Amino acid sequence: MKRYYLILLALSLALLSCGCVREKTVSEESFSFYYLSDKIEFQQDDGFIGKEMRNVTGLNAAQMLELYLKGPQSQALVSPFPNEVKLVEFTSQGENAVVKLSAEFAQLSEFRLASACACLTLTLCDFSGVSAVTIQAEDSLLDGKPAIAMQKDQILLVDTMETTADPT
Repeated sequence: MKRYYLILLALSLALLSCGCVREKTVSEESFSFYYLSDKIEFQQDDGFIGKEMRNVTGLNAAQMLELYLKGPQSQALVSPFPNEVKLVEFTSQGENAVVKLSAEFAQLSEFRLASACACLTLTLCDFSGVSAVTIQAEDSLLDGKPAIAMQKDQILLVDTMETTADPT
């Protein structure tokens, strides 16, 4: 088992030393920005998360994220991020995008933190080649951890529970 971890560590270091960290560029003219819906609707495809298309022509990934953090244009959507949250750093390594936000992000409650991470993950997974997102807050823990890692397929948006009449 130790050999497996040593091989994995050596491969990780080799990839990092090859300069695999690269700036993602936005190739599409418009992009889906995911935010919280102003109304939670169960039994719907998107549940409590909605999206809007935004023009991102000429922006690199960091600039696009800065625009994203400014919040939605639609009145039907609400940003899960506090107004003070800023992008500190964005990198991508293979299929993983790494986002470091300002320390204010760590002050979100559990539901708001999970919702914000889900919205950010859905937005970034629209990049070609990104399948996972690691989110950090500057000099802060997120829910007791140094980072939160999410994949698009881990986010459940549809409530499939059947409603039943109250037996009382």
